[in-house]
Formats: sequence, C-alpha cells, structure tokens
Amino acid sequence: MTLAEPGSGGSTSSGTGPTTTSGGGASSSTGSSGGVGGAGATSSSSSQGGVGGAGSTGTGTGGQECPVSDPLATETISTCWEPLNEGGLVAGTSGPTNEGYYLAVPEANTGWWDETGGADDTAWMLHQSVTGPFVSYVHVETQAVDGLYQMAGLLVRSPTLVDGNEVWLKWETGRRGDAGGAGGGLDVNYGSIAAGNAFDHSSEWLIPVDETSVPPHAIDGAFAGRLGICRNGEHFMLAHRPDGGIWVVDHDVQAGDQDGEVPDLPDAVQLGLIANAYDATVNTLEARFSDFRISLEGVLTREQCALALTTLQAQ
Repeated sequence: MTLAEPGSGGSTSSGTGPTTTSGGGASSSTGSSGGVGGAGATSSSSSQGGVGGAGSTGTGTGGQECPVSDPLATETISTCWEPLNEGGLVAGTSGPTNEGYYLAVPEANTGWWDETGGADDTAWMLHQSVTGPFVSYVHVETQAVDGLYQMAGLLVRSPTLVDGNEVWLKWETGRRGDAGGAGGGLDVNYGSIAAGNAFDHSSEWLIPVDETSVPPHAIDGAFAGRLGICRNGEHFMLAHRPDGGIWVVDHDVQAGDQDGEVPDLPDAVQLGLIANAYDATVNTLEARFSDFRISLEGVLTREQCALALTTLQAQ
C-alpha cells in the first residue's frame, strides 16, 4: 500500500438535484484545503438554504489536512485513511489495487455489534476523522452471495465509548438473508453495544431485492452504485444512487431517537468504509470501493441532501 498527499485546492460547482426543480447549487470544497462548504441549495419545496459547513479539519501523516476525497483507484491512497481491525480482511487478497478500486474481502464470522471481544467485533473499517456536518459518498460494487449478513458500505462511528457503549451508524448494501427470507438490498443499522453484550439498535431492510424493486437491484446482494450520507448535527440522511440512476434519499435517522436506548453520536466521528461476512460458508463477499468524496457542509432537507450529493459527484 502506498500513501499519498491529498490533492491541492478545493473546487466549487453547482447543479440541479433529482428532486429539485429550481434553486442554486450547493457549494462545497474538497482537496487538501479540507474546505468549508458555503450556503446550501434551495429546493423547490423549501426556500430554506442549507446550513453552511461548520466542520473542521485535522491532520494526517505528513501534516496534511483531513478529511479528504480519494478516488481509491490505485495502490496510492491518502494518508488521511486509518485502518481498524485489519485482520477482518482476507490477507494477501484485500487492499488498494491499480485496477480502479479498493478491494475488501472480509473474513468469515466478522460483524460490527459485539464490544465484548467476541468474534463479531472484528469487522474491518478504513476511516477518516470528521468533525461537524458533512456530505459524503462512496461507490461500492458487490456480487451475489449466498451466506448471511454479507454487507459493505459506509460506517459512522464514535472513536471512543459513549457511556460505556460502542455507538455507530451503518449504511450498507449486500445480502442479509435472515430467517425472514430477505435477500439483497440496502440496510440501515443505528445501534450501540455495552459491556455484557446488551445490544440496543434499530435496523431496517429498506429495499428487499426482487424483480419488482424500483430502482432495480440484483437478487442476492449484487449492487453497483453509490451510497451517501448527509449529516447535520444529530440528523443523518441516507441515500443511494445506482449506476445509471439518480440520487434517492431513502431514510432519515435522528441520533438518540431509539427511546433513549442508543446514545448520541459525538460531533467528532470516524467515517469510512466497512465490509463484513458473518456467514461466508459458500462464497465470500468481494466489495470494490472507489470514488470516495466528502464535503464539510450541512444540509437540512432531503432535497438539499440529494442536490449536495449530485453536486459533489459532478466536481
């Protein structure tokens, strides 16, 4: 693996989102400046502009500002990335490639819901540190699999325990395949785990995959497209854009809204890529990550989130 300095300078662009009919483009800034987003988009359904970016940057190896967008397209990746649980990936197979993607092949029996040291707390994560509001996405491609809970996507995580709890928000694609018969689709999981394995969470299988799904997704977890997250305070909006499609905001999560059982995520979080394969007895998920982008700006509505993601992708 080769680490590189992030690109210099940010850029500002504008565009129209799939769910808006008028209004200015969302301003964002990426690159080594780790810039702060400007005024947000105005959607046709609301005259309220987005909240200006109040996020802040940190420093990575070599002193560059982080977080940073990264194409993940070669063996050179930004030094803003930090791995967690590297043993959760198949050694010798996973890692950055020169083929246009970062390959993550998770080991069997890896997951993200056990803080007590069991097998399920070994899922791999590649993250950057982010403080304040943000808009971010990554392109992920997964193939059809047969085992249970083989997932890949984005994870927002508290870097420290909150009141003794691990706290996270996952936005993933892949195959759940639980006793309810769900195959592939998109899954949101907001939860926490405390010592003693007391697990409190909210999980929703948003898009069951079958021939009637709109937009269409392949059966058994195959997916090719982008997963995005817009954060403003404790409000998270989760979106996806299949290749050839448009951004669709699927879900809203208000941190701490699970009857007070799940602690709030802090202002400073780890944001990054995750892949796990709880049951890989038949074949193992292979997640191909590319085109990670982030802008430190805040948005208020689903329309503004879709527009900000569209604008970020157009840069």
